[in-house]
Amino acid sequence: MQQRTTLLLLLLFSVLLFQVSNSVMAERAIRSDEQLTFFPTYASLSADGKHWHVPIHGWIYEPATSLFRRKLIESALASTYDLHVADEHKQLFSRRVQLLLADNERSKEIRIHFGATDYVLPPSEKNGHMSTTLTIPKSELLQLQKKGVIRYTAGSSQRRFHGRVHLIPEEGVSVISDIDDTIKISSVLNRKELLRHTFYEPFQAVPGMADFYQWLERTYQSSFHYVSSSPWHLYDPLQEFVSRQHFPPAEFILKEFRYKDKTFMNLFKKGSDTKPQLIRSILKRFPKRSVILIGDSGEEDPEAYAQLMTEFPDQIVLCLIRNITNESLKNARMSRVFGAQFKSRVHLFETTEELPALVQDTLANAADSSAGD
Repeated sequence: MQQRTTLLLLLLFSVLLFQVSNSVMAERAIRSDEQLTFFPTYASLSADGKHWHVPIHGWIYEPATSLFRRKLIESALASTYDLHVADEHKQLFSRRVQLLLADNERSKEIRIHFGATDYVLPPSEKNGHMSTTLTIPKSELLQLQKKGVIRYTAGSSQRRFHGRVHLIPEEGVSVISDIDDTIKISSVLNRKELLRHTFYEPFQAVPGMADFYQWLERTYQSSFHYVSSSPWHLYDPLQEFVSRQHFPPAEFILKEFRYKDKTFMNLFKKGSDTKPQLIRSILKRFPKRSVILIGDSGEEDPEAYAQLMTEFPDQIVLCLIRNITNESLKNARMSRVFGAQFKSRVHLFETTEELPALVQDTLANAADSSAGD
């Protein structure tokens, strides 16, 4: 009996020692020269309503500090596009270029502190990203949430990194929005202007869009998802832009990019090749919510959105396209893309003044149709 007790105590000690060492290793995984960013995510209820599916998504990397590489890019852009860094924007240019050149850290195991429970995330991949979905009892999360938001941390008391998860109700209005030339002036159709807006100047908001999105949030308690062709590397500047311009908090879904492998070519893929699969994942996570798609006519948003409206005709109640190419629903492109089937749910706009009334009428009609069914 005594021998069995001794063995049991040794086993228990070994388990505790492993847990402590594992915790220390997880904390030490973040070196002083590394940065950890957690992207805001939206949690969804399970089908039985008893659990929350909680996505966790982070990126660990070593910020690039190579003056040589930055100068090389600066010289190339100057010689190719006659773009030059103004004195007041040198720090801005350096930061955005260095983010694209960041050294991703692979095989890092990060421990997050989520309420009273710790979770070890899957090892980071070669692009430095780590992601998982936790399934947590509803009752547990309700005790942790504050105004529908739950916060978690990683790291030590000396250097702590913060993340947040929004609890999204099963039903309601979700806005899935593009960024470039929809809420942020980018001039995507002009390569030189696109580069200038991306690397050389502070991000500028499309007039009226922040007010319209605030109205949507205030009127319908809408949730927002920003789905963009911009790479994850630019998340911090984009998040700062959204906050500074008073757009509602949102979940970001950006493009995977790594300059060292084939994902480098993702930067040049058309929106119709990349956006549908990203938006499709949102629609499947929140099948009972009414969705408004918002984009612009400059690239492939109409094509991508029409494809999704065909697949999810009951969920997508309205498609709003910022008309930067001076088109109409009757021209060849829009007629081909949307056809007669969806034209009643598609609206091209140049200013935002008429959008609130349009949204109100559309959602009221959708509610009446659901009640009739």
